[in-house]
Amino acid sequence: MVKEHLGKSLIGLMIGYLLYKNFLLCISVAILFFVYSLFNKNQVIERKKTVLSVGFRDFLICLEPLLKSSENFSSAYFRAVADYEKMHGEDVLLLVLKSGAARFRINNSAGDVLNHIAEKTDIEDAYLFAGSIESSEETGISVIDITNHTIGIITEKIQLKNELLMILSGKRFEHILVSIIPAAILVLLSVGAGSYLSPLYETIAGKIVMTVAGIIFCASWYTGKQITSIEV
Repeated sequence: MVKEHLGKSLIGLMIGYLLYKNFLLCISVAILFFVYSLFNKNQVIERKKTVLSVGFRDFLICLEPLLKSSENFSSAYFRAVADYEKMHGEDVLLLVLKSGAARFRINNSAGDVLNHIAEKTDIEDAYLFAGSIESSEETGISVIDITNHTIGIITEKIQLKNELLMILSGKRFEHILVSIIPAAILVLLSVGAGSYLSPLYETIAGKIVMTVAGIIFCASWYTGKQITSIEV
């Protein structure tokens, strides 16, 4: 997390140098990038939810065969948590699963435990599974069938997302390339024709022009990221 914030600050420092070639202004731009990275939690949350979704599917894969041989849901759950720990070790989801096991020990129902897991992970798949298990008594659907169905849904979502990522990877590369070209041209002009660009760096009007150019660049980068972002 810290490395990501520092990396974006470094990018801001380089952009600030390209725009102003002024130490104080470079630092100011780097600070702006750092603050934006610090408060922009969407990308971090999305990555975390993806990891949790894959982990939750693996937990259900561990749980499904145990439901067939266990006397009740709670005993299958305990054994599935142990199998999941062997598979993934200590991760974020394991802590949530263990907190669910603690609730089973104080005689909470399966629905309560699964709703607790859904609230802690905040992923759609966990809410779907919890709601299905809660309603299984009314619908008469087997818990094993519900688990199999949920595994299938999560797997299809992961596969679809991976396919979309492959399709969009070319567009994202084009977006990065188009974004880098103006900066590369500016570097070449700075090296080969520094006197030509000096009014942009030495006058107030020039700094205003470069600031506007920087805002347009950031806006185009953000727009491109929004266009190529996906949610399944």
